[in-house]
Formats: sequence, structure tokens, C-alpha cells
Amino acid sequence: MHPSDCPEWEYVRDSSHQSILRTECTDLLQGLRLGRIATFEAAGDSRPIHRRFFIRLVPENHSYYAGHFRGEDFRCLRYYEVAVRDDSRVGIPASRVSDAMRQLFLRLREGLCKIDLLTARMDRLVAAARLACHFLELIGRIHPYANGNGHMARFASWAIVGRFGFWPNPNRWPVEPRPCEPYVELIKEFRNGNHAPLEHFMLDMLIQGNQ
Repeated sequence: MHPSDCPEWEYVRDSSHQSILRTECTDLLQGLRLGRIATFEAAGDSRPIHRRFFIRLVPENHSYYAGHFRGEDFRCLRYYEVAVRDDSRVGIPASRVSDAMRQLFLRLREGLCKIDLLTARMDRLVAAARLACHFLELIGRIHPYANGNGHMARFASWAIVGRFGFWPNPNRWPVEPRPCEPYVELIKEFRNGNHAPLEHFMLDMLIQGNQ
């Protein structure tokens, strides 16, 4: 049972959230591009990145909301459930999050290893874009954190394609703020089994950013 006195976390209520997130985002993406942040670890276990993003925006006396998954052994995270009003598939039970993220890590490693075997640059580009889309949707569907899941999904997509030297156009694919439409609709279509629109969008954006 989730304790009734545990605060819900809505970082947007903090008037400074935009400036904090943009500052952290700029620094973290620079670290990713310069190799100070390992792409595989950043995509596979984003908890240190999540902490950097959100530690100044968590509820008072609940610093563990930043950098830990729902379901971890903290009083207000152990039974922290989330839901998205217009998509019941989003937000798996807290008790399943850690296992789902372990499986995600293994699937990511397998996917990256397959791309490592490709020799043609265009083949790598297409494969990396597809893998990034897959993990963008999957992280969003698991919703491992009490908040900030979209940021971590987008950061993971940067890490995946950046591992192979492809960097998104930051104006079309920002981590902060959320990208403009049709971002949400493309993810919904992907989740419904129509993968092509999001994959084409990602590929087009990467080609523009790497010409």
C-alpha cells in the first residue's frame, strides 16, 4: 500500500524547472558528445543521469525520487504507481519495474552488438535509428521513474545513435523541452504497431543533423 502522506511529484510546479533542466541538459549532452558519459551505460541505466537532471526539483525530504526507479526499496517509491490518462499501456506496476529495466539493459546490449557488426555507415544509421525508436517507446511505456520519464527516454535515444557518431538535430529532437508535435502521436503510432512514421522521422532528423 502506497503511504498516503507520500507526496506526488510534479516538477513543473517549481517555477525554476525550465532553467534548471535546460542547464543540466546542455551539460549532460555535451558530456555525452565529448565522451565523458558512456553511451551504453547512459542508455541502459539512466539513474545517474536522472539524478543529475532532477535532484534540485524533487519534493523536500524526498531526494531519492531522483535517480531511483519506482519499486525500489524506498518508502515512497516502493508502491509508487503511475498512469497516463489516454493510454492504459503506460506505467507498468512498480513491483515489475526493476526487472523490466534489467531486461531492457540486456536487449540494448544485444541490439548494439548487432549494429557493431555492420560495416556500411548508412546501414548503421538506419539500424541505430530503429533501435533508438524502440527504446524511446519502451522506456516511455515502462515509465520507470516517478517523473521525468520522457527526458530519460529522449536522452537514451541520443546515447544510442550518438554511440555510432550520429547526433540528433537539437532543434527537432530536444531532450528539454519535449519536442513539438507530432512527437506524441508518432510514439502512439509506434506503440500501436505502426513503426514507420517514428522511424522515418528519426532517420530524417539524423540525416539533417549529420550532413
